[in-house]
Amino acid sequence: MVAPSPDWFTGVASVNLADGGSWVARRTLTAPAYDSGGDDGKTYKAPDKDTNPKKATSRAAGRHFVVGGRVKPVATITFVRKS
Repeated sequence: MVAPSPDWFTGVASVNLADGGSWVARRTLTAPAYDSGGDDGKTYKAPDKDTNPKKATSRAAGRHFVVGGRVKPVATITFVRKS
């Protein structure tokens, strides 16, 4: 969850952690915010109002995620192989 909205989230999927037949020692990815499309609130203090029908999940590109005119990622995720 990306607070304060209960329907914003971040994460990664289908990450290839192998290279040339071996596990990578380290891989760092940036993760954008997504909007699950389940709430119609327009502000942080808006009352909880479910979207009906629910919208498709999409990348969050609202003003909360824009810096210098560009949509920015909200997290960096690093996978580190432990021996």
